Amino acid sequence: MRRFLSSSRFYAPYLRHSTSEISALQRELRNVKKRIGAIEERQTLQSLVAFYASRPLNRLDNFEDVLRHCLKDGYNSNVFCHMELPVLLSRLVTAIDTLPCGLNAMPSVLLVRNTYLDSFRKLIKCDFPDTEANIANFRRAVADIEEAHSRRDILVTMAMGLLELKDLLSRHKQYILSRKKGPPEAAFDFTLDEALLGLTIPMDNFSLCMVYYNFLSRMLLAFDENDANMAGMVDLKIDLEKVVRNAVDDAKQVCTEHYGDCPDVKFIVSKEDHMMQFPHMSATISYIVLELMKNAFRATVDSHMERNPSGIVDCGNMPPVEVLVNVKKTASMHVFVFQMKAWE
Repeated sequence: MRRFLSSSRFYAPYLRHSTSEISALQRELRNVKKRIGAIEERQTLQSLVAFYASRPLNRLDNFEDVLRHCLKDGYNSNVFCHMELPVLLSRLVTAIDTLPCGLNAMPSVLLVRNTYLDSFRKLIKCDFPDTEANIANFRRAVADIEEAHSRRDILVTMAMGLLELKDLLSRHKQYILSRKKGPPEAAFDFTLDEALLGLTIPMDNFSLCMVYYNFLSRMLLAFDENDANMAGMVDLKIDLEKVVRNAVDDAKQVCTEHYGDCPDVKFIVSKEDHMMQFPHMSATISYIVLELMKNAFRATVDSHMERNPSGIVDCGNMPPVEVLVNVKKTASMHVFVFQMKAWE
């Protein structure tokens, strides 16, 4: 017995050491399994992205198509969006992966890609919306995705990616020019590589896909509001003149905040009341008019800028920006025509 106890005391450290090594190996094995599982999940997700991106889309090219599709008998917005939204997200991921000129490798662009990929993963995990519980779960997922995209601020983040690429491609020339003698501004007088011109079409395709996704997801969420004058985000009887005037007022406020004053506006509006009310998205018209008027005000002020004795821009002697709003009705749809003229 004494011999056995002495042997146990002698081999105990080695046994303890072996046990700790086994525990370490077990932990390492679990970590390896987790990494393998993550790789397999990523590969499966990429395969699903490729599959969904290959599926055709139901293209709705104008608002009358949208209204007919959304209001016809048997239409189910939940089923339609459950089918279409993952396709759009997969195409957005694919569009980012195929961006040329190295833009798809920029850190900010990768953040956008990961955001869309996470959104895609959430949507494909949603059960078919054939019960109240599944519908509620699906709409909750769409709302959560909308919030995630808003937090990411997709447009700003993509713009940051473009700036990162611009800085990457120009930093060598910037350094060389900065070492030359001359005025400081000459150091930054450079042009980007012509290869960047290849980004125009891919970025346009990405933007169109993003707009289409935002439109469908927000239409789905807006259907919950139960407004008799709305079909989702579409106003069934838009007050066109009111929308345009409000957007122009917003643009005037932006111009005044920037320059200290703003040129006058002269409205020329069609007085055919029955033509001024038709189905459309007031938010879209407001955005378009706001951007156009901001450009018109800036062009007018820059061309005719005068400052008073205090150094503040004075627009009193500037020509007005003329705004013509007209509606034409074709055989199939209303066409909203917005024209403006900044007199030189």
